[in-house]
Amino acid sequence: MNDTCMYVKDGDCVKKSTKSFNLKEYYDRCEQEISYNNINRRSDLKFSSSIDPNKEPLYLEIYVTHASDSTKLHSGNKIIEAKIEKEEDIDKIIENGFIESPKQNISEEAEAPSLNISFYGFKNSGYSPIKHSSNIRISRYMLYSSGKFICKQEHCKCNELHKSRSDTLYEFCFHSTQAFELRNIAKWLGYKRFKIENCQMCINYVDSYNGTGKICRRYSQLNIPRTEHPLNTSRAKTCTLFVLNEKEMKECLQKVDNKEIPPITEFN
Repeated sequence: MNDTCMYVKDGDCVKKSTKSFNLKEYYDRCEQEISYNNINRRSDLKFSSSIDPNKEPLYLEIYVTHASDSTKLHSGNKIIEAKIEKEEDIDKIIENGFIESPKQNISEEAEAPSLNISFYGFKNSGYSPIKHSSNIRISRYMLYSSGKFICKQEHCKCNELHKSRSDTLYEFCFHSTQAFELRNIAKWLGYKRFKIENCQMCINYVDSYNGTGKICRRYSQLNIPRTEHPLNTSRAKTCTLFVLNEKEMKECLQKVDNKEIPPITEFN
């Protein structure tokens, strides 16, 4: 994998080659149920070096039915995840070691291991991509000077990723298709950078009584229609009853600090 490109993937950007490593040459300690260094998750096995304590550890995850969550697998740690369905699978690992399963767009000529084994966080600094033209799917966050923002799903070529509109104050793209789940995180990242208040950041911005959308529960005091749809969320900048939802902000930004979000490309 190329160190400089967060979007590199199999196919156009990756040349397949096979390498083998003896883990005993790099690690001499193995611990069970040890927490990861940078996230609140436990590993099945953690390999480290007593000779070189600064050497980046290796984590091994083994599962039967439930694979590790995305936060763990994309935390930046070196992880080998193996699915074990029967005792024969263990025998194959003992005999052949951990062989990464090929991705779908690897040439069919490659011999596919019979086990479901994936590697995460491993980098090959000696490899340079042939070209960057892989199709990627993203969730784009767009912030305007009014305080209004949009988070939507898109796809494009990785070397064509750029700011989409000249009138936006700030944009960034998550390397993920989960726009709905990332919307709140994007909202608070934008607020952290520009401090522009929006009704969606206020504790008075709540679900409507009849389930038709969001309303301001202080609508009568602010003399705005209860049924206003969509709500003009940019009025928060001058609203005397605006109260920042600090609890939600803290929770979302903590996920950023814990690296529980996909990679981001920013555009000013």
